[in-house]
Formats: sequence, structure tokens, C-alpha cells
Amino acid sequence: EQQPEKRGQGNMVNDREIVIVRRIIQELLECGVPASSIGVISPFRAQVRKFSESASMAHWQTGGLEVSTIDRYQGRDKQVIIISFVRSNSKGYSG
Repeated sequence: EQQPEKRGQGNMVNDREIVIVRRIIQELLECGVPASSIGVISPFRAQVRKFSESASMAHWQTGGLEVSTIDRYQGRDKQVIIISFVRSNSKGYSG
């Protein structure tokens, strides 16, 4: 079975998870949640960079969507936080 996660500049990225997070954000926006009320966090900087490469994510960021690492997001507050863990194993644990 092919792993969805891969190395990117020394960190892990998961393209499938990026697609899923974009779909969740789209659904939230369609339900009336403003982009400025949504935050996406990940423990991996490479995953955060990969999110920003998406045209839709970049557009939503101009509307106030925040995408950051978990460490940099400390002390912030949003109505909705989506966590992108990037990696999981067969037991469902992060790492």
C-alpha cells in the first residue's frame, strides 16, 4: 500500500490530507462560516508551505483564513481549527 505522506525539504507532507482539508474548508464556507473564523494548523512547516501553494487556500487566506504551525499558532483564537497531523500509522496514532 502506498503511503500518502512523503518527505519535502526535510519535513513530511501529505497531499491527500491537503485535498481533504480544502474540501472541509469549502464546506464550512458554503455553510456560512467566514474564512476569518477558520484556522489550519500542522506540526510540519513543509505541510504549512504546501497548503499555501494551493490557489484556493491562498485566496481564502486573503479573506482571513490562517494557516500556521502548531507552535506559531499559540495564543490565537478561531471558531474553527482544522488540525493536519500529516502522518498516521496503521494503529491510527500520529507519528
